[in-house]
Amino acid sequence: MAGNRKVRIWLAAGICFIGVALVVGYGVVDSRSTPRKVEEDKASLRAIAQALEEYGVLFNVSPDTLEELKFHQVFDHPITMHEWCGLFKEGGPLITEIGPILREVPLSAFPNHAYPRYWRGHFGIVWMVWYPGPDGKYDLDMTSHEKEAASWMGPLQQVPWLVDSMYDPTNGSRSGDLIQVRGLY
Repeated sequence: MAGNRKVRIWLAAGICFIGVALVVGYGVVDSRSTPRKVEEDKASLRAIAQALEEYGVLFNVSPDTLEELKFHQVFDHPITMHEWCGLFKEGGPLITEIGPILREVPLSAFPNHAYPRYWRGHFGIVWMVWYPGPDGKYDLDMTSHEKEAASWMGPLQQVPWLVDSMYDPTNGSRSGDLIQVRGLY
């Protein structure tokens, strides 16, 4: 009977040891995968940026929302690209259909799978799209910086509050956001 009890104690201790090893091991694996997930999110931001640029070429303005990148438009008659952009000039290619520029807006690679935030500046030629960093929270809140961004006279990438919100892999306490910016004011 005493031998049976020792076996159960060793079995329980072994299970606890395995459980602790798995938890610690997961933390090590997860911390090593952070740079890979950052790169995945940066690639997703580049894909969104490319889609926004393509949309801008087609419609001469950035979309109001990222969801507009997923539309599919079919026209009942061939129209010129210039007519579609509102320029009403002859010439240009005849089009009858514009497919979706981006099939799906990619979610963050981090466990929170956040939907990217998007801000479009005045005149639709300046925009920012961003994911939260590895900490899973958004550091950049454009509602509090909208007026300042509109009055900034220079590269938007150099705005002090934007630089402070950007991801910094050396800052362990607050990781910042992964941000893609286009345009000058």
